[in-house]
Amino acid sequence: MKALKKKSREKIKEIEAMGFGDLKYIPKWKVNQPLMLALASSYDRKLKSLVVGTRNIPITVELIGRCLGFPNNGDSFKAIETSKVHEITDSLKGKTVKSLTDDVKKCTIHNEEDRIFFRRHFLMLVLMSGGAERKG
Repeated sequence: MKALKKKSREKIKEIEAMGFGDLKYIPKWKVNQPLMLALASSYDRKLKSLVVGTRNIPITVELIGRCLGFPNNGDSFKAIETSKVHEITDSLKGKTVKSLTDDVKKCTIHNEEDRIFFRRHFLMLVLMSGGAERKG
């Protein structure tokens, strides 16, 4: 968020409109990156669950909210058809913190399609870099 602060007030406004404006007040998080990668690789898109050993753990919006301490009130997410979900996840597959940072810095938000691209890449960047331990 610091990198954007200097460059684009429009992007900062978009982040605030998404409800993530308070991220600027959160110190760097320390989360075990190998753990995050293991969880991500155990996620089954068809089951919408983590497959751990002999058990499936369903992943819901409510569960994510409880785990991350987000409030669980307000409007629900709009339903997205499965093919669109796969298109979105495939477009983000293999992205690194560096490539996501570059995408977020370079993209414009002149129209709705740009805005959606920015939001997706920003959220993925928050998930990957906000909690990833850094070496060095």
